[in-house]
Amino acid sequence: MARCEEDEGEMPVLDGEIAIVCGTDLIAPARGIYTFYNTHKDNLSIVGGIFERAILNAAEMMSSRPSHHSRRSMVKFVNLIIHQFQRFAVVVNEIAKVRN
Repeated sequence: MARCEEDEGEMPVLDGEIAIVCGTDLIAPARGIYTFYNTHKDNLSIVGGIFERAILNAAEMMSSRPSHHSRRSMVKFVNLIIHQFQRFAVVVNEIAKVRN
């Protein structure tokens, strides 16, 4: 697996057959592999991952408690939602102007 100089953390050992899941969305690949893992636990194990430039081991990938990486993602998500509400407010304001 290629490693960028900006990535932080220890690279996990990648012995045996390895599948890599990636995507442009930050959450979808992790959600997809976790969903698949829940139905194929006997045949699949998560050995680690890279999330927001941080290399995480299996325990960190499976952890349900928020880390500083997931908090950063939550902040990005909240900012995205706020931006959508602002756009919606502008549209509603323009509709109100047209109706008055």
